[in-house]
Amino acid sequence: MDSKRLITRSGTPYEVRGLTVDEALQVLEGGARLIDVRSADDYLLTAIDHPSVENIPMLELLEKMETLDKQRGYLFTDMDGNFAWKAANMLLYNDFKEVWFVAGGVLQWKSAGMALKGKVPDLMNSCGDHSSCGGCSCGC
Repeated sequence: MDSKRLITRSGTPYEVRGLTVDEALQVLEGGARLIDVRSADDYLLTAIDHPSVENIPMLELLEKMETLDKQRGYLFTDMDGNFAWKAANMLLYNDFKEVWFVAGGVLQWKSAGMALKGKVPDLMNSCGDHSSCGGCSCGC
């Protein structure tokens, strides 16, 4: 698990917690929103296949932050966890209480044997059609 100690706008210490896939599934069962913060194009290429996943790119999230319920749980993801960490940090800094990110993002989700969806749902294998997607190991 990844974590860093920081201070909110109001001066309260907080931690940005990266969750394992098993921990992520637990918070999702508890009703947290799963938000992929990548661009719409990247999200359509491949994303976590879970009924609650939604795509809100990082800049859009920043614009919508004031409309989000601070009492609700939020779980962020991206391809590898880096932008998801930034999204979680942004909400926690602004006094949201239940916020996490998937440590390792979509890549860790896939490595844990969980399903992906999108144009190239199997990132670990060749897409086979060399469609210049850039999201697989075939070299296209």
